[in-house]
Amino acid sequence: MAKDSVRNEIERRLEETREKWNITKEKHFQELGELRDIAKETKNINAAVTAERLRGMVAGLYIDRQILAATKMVRLPDGQMKLEQDMTADDYEQMLMAIDKKYQVLIPNKNPRKSKK
Repeated sequence: MAKDSVRNEIERRLEETREKWNITKEKHFQELGELRDIAKETKNINAAVTAERLRGMVAGLYIDRQILAATKMVRLPDGQMKLEQDMTADDYEQMLMAIDKKYQVLIPNKNPRKSKK
C-alpha cells in the first residue's frame, strides 16, 4: 500500500480485532496444528488436509488467485465485468461506441475531394 495513512489505519483496526478476540498468528497456527493432529488420530483425512492447508495459508505459503485475477477485470458499457484476456473485438468496439456516444470523439472518414463537387 502506497499511502502510509491507509496502511496504518488497517493495521490499527486489525490490532483492535486481535486484542478483542485474543488472536495471534502463533496461537492460530498452533490451534490448527492441534486440530490437524486430532483429525489424523480419528482418521478424518479431509479435516486433516483442510487444517494443514489453512496452516499453510496462515504461514503465508499460498497466494489468493482471486486477488490477482480481479486486477485484470474490465467493465463493459452494459455493466458486465470481463477478464481482460477474455475480451473480444466486439467488446472493444462496444467500448469505443460508448465513448463516442458520450464524448462524440470519433469523426466519420470524410474525403475532402468529394466534398468539393
